[in-house]
Amino acid sequence: MFAKKMGYTLASLVLTTSAFAAKKSSDVQINAGYTNYSGFSDGAFDNNFNGGNLGVTYLYSIYNDKIAPVVGGGLNTQLMRYSYSNGETLTLNSYEGVIKAGAKFELVEKVNMFALVNAGYSFYNYINTSFNKGDFKVQNTYSFGASLIATYDLSESLNVGLGYTYNRRNLKVQDTNYNKDFQYNEHSANVIVGFNF
Repeated sequence: MFAKKMGYTLASLVLTTSAFAAKKSSDVQINAGYTNYSGFSDGAFDNNFNGGNLGVTYLYSIYNDKIAPVVGGGLNTQLMRYSYSNGETLTLNSYEGVIKAGAKFELVEKVNMFALVNAGYSFYNYINTSFNKGDFKVQNTYSFGASLIATYDLSESLNVGLGYTYNRRNLKVQDTNYNKDFQYNEHSANVIVGFNF
């Protein structure tokens, strides 16, 4: 009798452990899309910056459930362009490391949703204008915000989806006779290809 009970217990443990292990707990997401900068402090720019973004994010589910906490990070690059009324242009290119935390929701079969908070810092920035050949420097570029993501599973390991990100950003622009901090809003809409493992 004891051996029989022990056998049932071991079988149950094996099945439970196998089911848990089969549940994928890591997500890698590649995103690309449109980005807009607006609401600059001091009314520095009359119009908005427009451009694109490309990035990759890794998210790890701390435990597997229909609602689970996730943590992770990634890399993101943005290439933005501003057009003045006189036809002159300003281009801003940045490469940013981002940390993320939040929740993953699997309430509907094959549909995954993520609600995340973001904090980022740009480790490389480049600014160029068509009217000033001076050596502009961009420093202290950081961001705080949130992202909402929804994906649909095409298979056990592949999904596609859409995402929206809002960040409040800060940067400092320096030149020989210029030194100014800017705060502004980022709105990004992305198409996402994701991998689960």
